[in-house]
Amino acid sequence: MSNSSTVTPSLPEMEDIPYNKFNALVFETLIFLERFYPKIRLNPWVIRAKDNCHPDWTEFRTGIVMAKLEKDFVQLHEEWDIEEKKANAPLYTREQNGKVLRITAPWVLNRDSDSV
Repeated sequence: MSNSSTVTPSLPEMEDIPYNKFNALVFETLIFLERFYPKIRLNPWVIRAKDNCHPDWTEFRTGIVMAKLEKDFVQLHEEWDIEEKKANAPLYTREQNGKVLRITAPWVLNRDSDSV
């Protein structure tokens, strides 16, 4: 468990690999049309177009998936930080004779000097 002063790590920055956006759009359009016209898959022009556009479409989709993963990664670490704070909270706190007395669980790592 890490303490609350740790910084939430982030994924390494992904290089922006250039891709042709038009080719990615063509590939997406062909996939969409194949849902309604299944025989279009057999057309040699469609086959050649998909073969030509597939690498650009792959980069396009990879960028979308990586952006979603980055968002989920940050959200998950924020949730873990909240859960960790709850788990490390003192179980019982009371003030006596001007001193704060705390009873904590044995697995709590960061104990204050006035903890029992």
